[in-house]
Amino acid sequence: MFKISFYKNANGWKYLAVSLAVIILDQLTKGLIRNNIELNSIGYSVTPFFSIVHVHNEGAAFSFLSDAGGWQRYFFLSVSSLISVFLFFYLLHTDKEKKYTCISVTLILGGAIGNLIDRA
Repeated sequence: MFKISFYKNANGWKYLAVSLAVIILDQLTKGLIRNNIELNSIGYSVTPFFSIVHVHNEGAAFSFLSDAGGWQRYFFLSVSSLISVFLFFYLLHTDKEKKYTCISVTLILGGAIGNLIDRA
């Protein structure tokens, strides 16, 4: 199913810079929204169907488990941590000829770590 090479042809290290860029951009944009848009208000209407808003979601996608009493924060922290560690090692062991796989994994890793930062 997965062919993972152990450092012989691996080149995932150089893609970690993309993950770092994703994490930095994620945190910068969230900081801009926190500092410039009032909570629970529509800040900027970009198009008739797309607006930038400032809301807090304590749950998962679409506020799933948002009113579960607090345990979900630790659950999602654990899940994000495990996924991030798996993706990190998967990236490091991915064959150098699989550039699109490396880029895809790096973008997902950056997003997962960004979510981990937000939950912590």
